[in-house]
Amino acid sequence: MTHSIANAMGNENGQSAAGPHHNEEQITLKIVLACSHWVGFPAMELLLAPNLLHGIIVPDQQSDSITRLQNTAHRHGIPLHGAPRKKDLGQLTGWLPLKEADALVVFAFPWQIPHSVLSMPRLGAYNFHTGSVPKYRGIEPIFWTIHDGAQKTAVSVLAMEHDLDTGHVVLSVPVPVSPVDTYGSLLHRYAAIGRTAMENLLFMLQKNEPIHGTPQPKGYFPLQHRPNPEELRILWKTQTTQQIYDLIRATNPTFNGASVTLRDIHFQILEAAIVQGKPSPKAIPGTVLGVDAPDGFIVACKDGALCIRIIRSQEGVFSGTRFTALYEIKRGELFLG
Repeated sequence: MTHSIANAMGNENGQSAAGPHHNEEQITLKIVLACSHWVGFPAMELLLAPNLLHGIIVPDQQSDSITRLQNTAHRHGIPLHGAPRKKDLGQLTGWLPLKEADALVVFAFPWQIPHSVLSMPRLGAYNFHTGSVPKYRGIEPIFWTIHDGAQKTAVSVLAMEHDLDTGHVVLSVPVPVSPVDTYGSLLHRYAAIGRTAMENLLFMLQKNEPIHGTPQPKGYFPLQHRPNPEELRILWKTQTTQQIYDLIRATNPTFNGASVTLRDIHFQILEAAIVQGKPSPKAIPGTVLGVDAPDGFIVACKDGALCIRIIRSQEGVFSGTRFTALYEIKRGELFLG
């Protein structure tokens, strides 16, 4: 589908956001979207409004997000390509919508796309990465951003190349990170700001030439990875109060909370609050200091204490006070780790 974006995004005087001298008759774009997650839906809706969406690529998997992408394609008559496996992506070189595309845009696609496919759109391929680069290249940048206690991050629009997340930065839209953000809340913010980044990218593509962007800083920046079970576990004796608090936020809800063990009970902490003041220096980190707080129970850390507010176990999700009563948590009990 080929349509002008000037009418759909212009101001009340018919001028586009790119400037008053823009000639809308020359602005036609065909965009193919590769996506597998709802974080890309606001940007997709932006493409649907002026009928710029020329094709949708999804992994041939089962999820609510992929089902919605499939339904959207069918409802709007948009060509859909489902790839059963990573190695099947090479077949896209023969897919007509991609051959005709001006640009490929990628949101949360699970597989690295071959360079033979990335080089097909005449104006380039662009990945919307949910983290600042180069520090948060790779997988799960949201987790690591919160885990590290970062106060700001970005939606990074990268010109895609053979290596993962190493391309030039075409756009970097700041995303604030509050002290109470969780993985879930930050992901929702990324989705909204991703739409803004998409709109900015579209206006840049109006120049009808590939966008070169700015090279990333040189140096050694290892790719982030999906956290393993040990990295999701609270280490009371070695981690600071702030580090434990940030880990809990980073695991809620995607990883079901930060893992802990008390007695033989394995469960996850989904929400906690830093307690003002410091416990007695004699308190061993991981010790239950109190069970009568109005919103949870208190656990000593190496340099402070946390009030545990929400817990997930095999029996369900409970408030700290309900969990205390259900499992008969006693003052002086010690968490492992």
